[in-house]
Amino acid sequence: MWTPDVYEGGPIPISAYLAAASKAAALAMMMRLAASVFSNVLEVWSIIMILLAVASLVLGNLVAIRQTNIKRLMAYSSIGQVGFFLLGIAAFVSNNPSEPAAGLLIHAVSYGVATLTAFMAILIVYNQTGVEEIKDYAGLSKRNPFIALVLTVSFFSLAGFPFFVGFASKFYLFTTISVAGNHFLGLVGLAILASIISMYYYLKVIKTMYVDEPNESGSIPIMINIPMRVVFISLALLIGLGGLYVLPLARAAEVAARSLFV
Repeated sequence: MWTPDVYEGGPIPISAYLAAASKAAALAMMMRLAASVFSNVLEVWSIIMILLAVASLVLGNLVAIRQTNIKRLMAYSSIGQVGFFLLGIAAFVSNNPSEPAAGLLIHAVSYGVATLTAFMAILIVYNQTGVEEIKDYAGLSKRNPFIALVLTVSFFSLAGFPFFVGFASKFYLFTTISVAGNHFLGLVGLAILASIISMYYYLKVIKTMYVDEPNESGSIPIMINIPMRVVFISLALLIGLGGLYVLPLARAAEVAARSLFV
């Protein structure tokens, strides 16, 4: 519950760190604990993780719909994304726990890249305009089509649209969770529904950038230098090509996941 306030009140680089790096570290710790320390009580561990996952999926995605501040929207989005990770950890009770572990690693990489890309774009907009309300992104596609496109690509990946790495990683993760047990099929259905809901609030921002008429702050030009363009192009290519050809990442994740359970 502290996440939205910290995301909104803290500097954007710190929010990005909390959203990606610290979340990845916490996920790695929880995976190690589930695979070793709690390996003998995974049934109890799984129940706890399922309850937390359902709470995260429902709260994060439903509350995100009503957000007007883009950093708070990203905060509730991250809460919803944690629900996917927790379901993956709960699926460690399967006969082959390395499969959901590999799915978790793939989705963690996918989520981290897309989230950092989005926050970098948000940071550029904020540094040059001082705004962070979603309504202030109206007309961004005219002021800087490149930044608008980068945000769109990262949001499409976070929402899990086909042909983006977020779709491939969710598909892989959900598949490995669904075979962990019959009771996980319903949970995967809930996760898919949560992904569909997330499309609404991501598309709301995209619609604001491309369709809505800008207000007074919409006349402020937004510039971006060549090195940052190169960084954004590289990240966007990772997000796009990762969705079309995820096999190298999947193989690396499978090798790393198997090492957890040796």
